Amino acid sequence: IDNEDLKKSLKKLTDSLDKIAEKNPKIEKIKLVDSVKNHLINTAITFIKEKYNQPIGLQEAADYLNVSETHLSRLFKEIVGINFLTYLNTYRINISIDLLLNTNENINEIAYKCGYLTPGYYAKLFKRITNTTPKKFRDSH
Repeated sequence: IDNEDLKKSLKKLTDSLDKIAEKNPKIEKIKLVDSVKNHLINTAITFIKEKYNQPIGLQEAADYLNVSETHLSRLFKEIVGINFLTYLNTYRINISIDLLLNTNENINEIAYKCGYLTPGYYAKLFKRITNTTPKKFRDSH
């Protein structure tokens, strides 16, 4: 194989891949801390992962962990870097992104499956976090 021919072929291939990538931008979920060096916060994160599809919040997590809301809130923010509710909503939005891309369920059903009591609130949070609506997101991907 001639080195110059190989270089030209590889250049064509990378150019083609770049064009495809521009047409289909990579879908990135919002990165979240998965585990930390604190048992209480790890348990809170596990609680979110197991109960995200239910109407939960800081109070339910604090009750489950048998600590005060204030203590959990302060510790969660200190260790994770974002507050409990932001983590919960971001986790739910990440789950909804998978559902939007991989199912034909309507947006209302997805909202309920992700623990939101009203689809309107889900859409509002989705837009705040991703800068687009669930419908526009699904249509563009």
